[in-house]
Amino acid sequence: MHITKNLVINIMMEQYTQLQKHWRHVEQGMTLLFRSSKTLRKILEKWPGKRTFGMYRFMPFFFVLGAALEFSMINWHVGETNFYRTYKKRQAKKLAIEELQNRKLSA
Repeated sequence: MHITKNLVINIMMEQYTQLQKHWRHVEQGMTLLFRSSKTLRKILEKWPGKRTFGMYRFMPFFFVLGAALEFSMINWHVGETNFYRTYKKRQAKKLAIEELQNRKLSA
């Protein structure tokens, strides 16, 4: 099969139009979400720093949210364990298995 330049261009144009249709649907879904929730829209519009920071004005909120998540992972204990103890145990098991495999290979 001989591929011509026009065939490649036609295929690329079809893919481009499909992507445009897809993103139009995504944008319509987002606008419907914001239209349906007037309280969410009001909260987002009243959030300070819109003129100065644009969409980056929400970063401090997510920074604090991430810090709270990290704090809870460190200090929240379920029984005797928390996230970091579980992580340390998994790392220790992984290192022990690797060490055993290295000893078997060298012996």
